[in-house]
Amino acid sequence: MKYAPRLVLSSVLSLVLVAGCKKKDDPEPAPVASTGTPQVPAPDAVLRAKVRWSSTLPEQHSGTAYFGSGLGDLSTMTSVELNGLPLVDAFDPGFYTIADGGLDLSNNTATWDVIGDNGFPSFTRQNDEIVFPLTDPITSPLIVDKSDGYTLTCTAVGSADSVAFSVGFVRKVLPGNAASCHFSSADLDGLFPTSAFTVQISGITYRTETIGDKRIRFEKERAWAEPVTIVE
Repeated sequence: MKYAPRLVLSSVLSLVLVAGCKKKDDPEPAPVASTGTPQVPAPDAVLRAKVRWSSTLPEQHSGTAYFGSGLGDLSTMTSVELNGLPLVDAFDPGFYTIADGGLDLSNNTATWDVIGDNGFPSFTRQNDEIVFPLTDPITSPLIVDKSDGYTLTCTAVGSADSVAFSVGFVRKVLPGNAASCHFSSADLDGLFPTSAFTVQISGITYRTETIGDKRIRFEKERAWAEPVTIVE
């Protein structure tokens, strides 16, 4: 049985779906920013393990998984686990999450156990083929003036397939060697003055595997995030 997620899930999935996919033994084009350039074919499911670092926020280990084309077409599974801990779809059926609660993603460990349903197969994958990238601390000012635009920068991101740069909910995805991204005043127009947003640079590695007849994308992400003040 499939469910239509509520509006809050739409905004979350719009961020998740920006990143492209890449199969290690069958290379595909790297994902690109939202500039009208066609994206690579979407997978049937995305399972992401993420570590967030910060100089001011607590370190966070989290996982998300969804099955289906997204944005109104999610399927529930019998169960989804990451490193032996269950993910739950408490916000919307078919969108599974876990944040901390004992989750440990150190030592490059991100083992997924899925008992499938609704046409998705069951599987267990350790994903040792990909690693968590190394993202350096953010060096940009932590005041964002919308009228001037903003350049989000770190010294380097290592071992990434792509790098996602986010100012609040505005996100761009660049190739894995990027360490800087400019947001124009037009890009930032939808942000309102507040101190509630963060800026974030995320190194992402990924692999796509066909399991049964489904394209399953596994991701490892390491982000550096800091709170910012938006002014205009």
